[in-house]
Amino acid sequence: MFLIEPEGILFLGDIDLSSFGPFYGDAWSNLEDFESSPKRVADIGARTWATFHHVGIIEDPSLFREKLDRFASRIPQRDEAILSYLERPRTVAEMISHRFLYPEHVKEPFVDAIEKRTVAQHLARLESSGRVARTAPEALSATYIRTG
Repeated sequence: MFLIEPEGILFLGDIDLSSFGPFYGDAWSNLEDFESSPKRVADIGARTWATFHHVGIIEDPSLFREKLDRFASRIPQRDEAILSYLERPRTVAEMISHRFLYPEHVKEPFVDAIEKRTVAQHLARLESSGRVARTAPEALSATYIRTG
């Protein structure tokens, strides 16, 4: 993201404010870093916000805040969706197939890799907080259970 001064235009980059986002499923993304980005963006004194993807230009501060809050809430919603899915032990392969990010009808070849990376980041966080535990160590056959 970058701010164009003196106009006060904040280019948001991948904080696209779409209903799909946020996207942090590529190899160089970091869930915690991405999660802190909307908080930083909210504190920047912009007058206009430009998204990289679908939403475009926003000039209404209350609309921007509404979209930003909805966008940021998707991360804890995904945590909760994964926890809910773990009502019984599940393998990583099952979680990838379940689709926490993409709708089931999207069949592009890159989707499984992105789902795997997204799920892995959430599982690592949930495991470090003691909310899930791994019961088998192998990559795609690693099995996780909800602990709390």
